[in-house]
Amino acid sequence: MCRWGALPKMYSHYGSRGIVLATILQSYAQGRNVWGKESMDAMWSAATTKCYGGGSSEVEFLRSLSQLVGEFWTQHVSVSTSAHSPGVSSSRQVSKEDIFSAADLAAIPRGYMVMLASGEEPLLVNTVPYWSRPYGGEVGQKPARRLNPIPVVEAEVDGGAGPVSFTPREGIRIGQP
Repeated sequence: MCRWGALPKMYSHYGSRGIVLATILQSYAQGRNVWGKESMDAMWSAATTKCYGGGSSEVEFLRSLSQLVGEFWTQHVSVSTSAHSPGVSSSRQVSKEDIFSAADLAAIPRGYMVMLASGEEPLLVNTVPYWSRPYGGEVGQKPARRLNPIPVVEAEVDGGAGPVSFTPREGIRIGQP
């Protein structure tokens, strides 16, 4: 885990420049433990794409995610008969229900994830692991390479390093505006 203290502030800064940051955590609580509740909430809010792959038991987070996924209209019909009068009586009730309850989200099976992207409706995604693809056996056997490597200025990054700036030509600069 890279504990970069300035990361929450960088989400908004880089986002305004069209630079996409990706943060992968095992749980929302892991992010709260590293950056604090307010900073983690700010990062989650600023993220333009949010993915949840199941396995969480954090009720507050799951309820919040359930609200983001949304609701749907459902219709309930009830039919009854009476021993004292002939005929059938029916009633119809329309109500909203969560698309996924917190319990549903906690129980998402392996191989699925919920994806929320800005300006789009939520998606339930069927993930396909690389090892099940035709090229799966090759992954990990070849060293990774970039077609156009970007120069990077090496530096240790921690909470007190200051702002980070990035330009493709100059690399990453720590402690400079």
